Amino acid sequence: MQINCSKTKIVADTSSLVSLQTGDILELSLELLDISVPEIVVTELKEIAGFNDTHGKSARNVLKLIRENKISVKELIVISETGSRVDVGEMDCLNLCKQEQISILVTDDWRALPKLIEKSASINVVVSAFVIRSLLNKHMLTGDDAKAVLDRIAHDRDWLESKIYEESKKWLTK
Repeated sequence: MQINCSKTKIVADTSSLVSLQTGDILELSLELLDISVPEIVVTELKEIAGFNDTHGKSARNVLKLIRENKISVKELIVISETGSRVDVGEMDCLNLCKQEQISILVTDDWRALPKLIEKSASINVVVSAFVIRSLLNKHMLTGDDAKAVLDRIAHDRDWLESKIYEESKKWLTK
């Protein structure tokens, strides 16, 4: 007997993929999520992969998942416009959501978040804590594991004194 467990489709930007990999939950999240990215995310990951630090290592691991076709790279048909707080990468992600009719965009670009939400209409723009919460809801992480993952991401991404960390902690208590 086969059970039809469809995955939730999301688009993830570079910052969220690096965060999820830094928290060592990106591969686990692929059991729950069907992740798509525009081509610019691959370009940005390759740039980050050139660094010999935590972010570079995370980017290299994300690129490996892309090479293994565990994360889909989609060609974007619409050319993105950028705004004062939103760069081409985030706009490409938003446009990919619209093009592919995917209702969730995950980004950890805190500066771009308000503008993305403003431009998104029917798309839910969320931070990577949404993914942690989804894993918690499906009992793929315990509460303690989820908190430890978020703390590891916050530490390695220098979020400990930031608004994104404070807001992300709230996601785990929803």
